[in-house]
Amino acid sequence: MKIIVRLLAAALVAAAALVATGCGGGDSGPAPATTTARNGLERGDIEFLHGMAAQQEQSAQIAGLAVERAADQRVRDLAVALRAERAAESERITALLNGFGARAGAEAGQLALLDAERISAVGAAAGAEFDRQWLDLVLEHHGRALALAQSELAAGIDPETQALARDIVAARQAGIAAARALG
Repeated sequence: MKIIVRLLAAALVAAAALVATGCGGGDSGPAPATTTARNGLERGDIEFLHGMAAQQEQSAQIAGLAVERAADQRVRDLAVALRAERAAESERITALLNGFGARAGAEAGQLALLDAERISAVGAAAGAEFDRQWLDLVLEHHGRALALAQSELAAGIDPETQALARDIVAARQAGIAAARALG
């Protein structure tokens, strides 16, 4: 867990800078190592997958809020699209965890999650105010997933997990752009 804490802290700082400046394209980091992850060095990869599994669960909760409550149909449509994307990612995450002989744990990935009170507060809003707060929530949630994926790209060793991280970076950058366009 100490590994993910250090990596997540560094990656959150980098992601915050990227989100604040609107940057994020180009090279995402070093190429994946050619070492096979099945040699016992995959702990960081597994921690990344645990973090993303927890993120996926929270993402479904957040998207569900907008599917039910969004005043603007475009916000609702974004929530539906994000939920569909996360379902496909969840399948990949589960398959990779299974390949490592690991399962998603209840406490795994807590640093990548938003506070439950923050989500509840957004859920209590209505109309255009709900839409605005929900888009802000999506930006923050995507920023955390982006940071987690970038930490995997910086320190992970499993090529399949690195490929997932690259796909997550691209998807979250697109999600951030879509949320900003509606905000």
